[in-house]
Amino acid sequence: MFKKVLFPLIFLLLITPILAQAAPKYPDKNKLRKELKIAGLKKVLQLKEGILIFRFQTKKLAIESLERKGRVEAATKLRQEVSTRNKFIVERFKRNFNFCEVHFIYSHQSNIVRKDYSQAQFIDMSFNPTQAPKGGQFFLTADFSEANTFDEINELTPPGVILRDQNFQQIKRPIKAHSFTVEKFNRRLKRMYRKAKRKQRKGKL
Repeated sequence: MFKKVLFPLIFLLLITPILAQAAPKYPDKNKLRKELKIAGLKKVLQLKEGILIFRFQTKKLAIESLERKGRVEAATKLRQEVSTRNKFIVERFKRNFNFCEVHFIYSHQSNIVRKDYSQAQFIDMSFNPTQAPKGGQFFLTADFSEANTFDEINELTPPGVILRDQNFQQIKRPIKAHSFTVEKFNRRLKRMYRKAKRKQRKGKL
């Protein structure tokens, strides 16, 4: 009887540390959130002296698909909708964005930007080709998301302007989408910058 109880107990004592090591370790969300926030503030400090590259969506694949199916009217309508939305965004940047230097590209230039933005085809505020900004500058990217997305810690965020790093990974929660999206995006960057400067002066950044 004693042996029947002893052997399972010894086995349990031996196997418990092994199981504990093998168990997946889930990250502390609060700690991760704090680390990402600090990293984001550092990037905003650099962005102030760098450039923001904003990507316009073209819906190119969707439009081409409609045209192949003979749905010319639907393709034309979608192209007009995309054009109207992009013109609206440009107007908002003209009026409401002054945090840093901003340049524009179409989304199909993303891979080139990731490798060397100075080789990408940029467009001006009239959507005409323009010279790429000088290479070697710190930059972040941004775009407008029409759907819900998930941030770095897998939390759902609403549609809006999303700030991203050089690899187009989201680094800050987007601004809620409405007619003053760019204006609020600009204000938020300024607020983040002031906060980063305060932390920097206190030696916390």
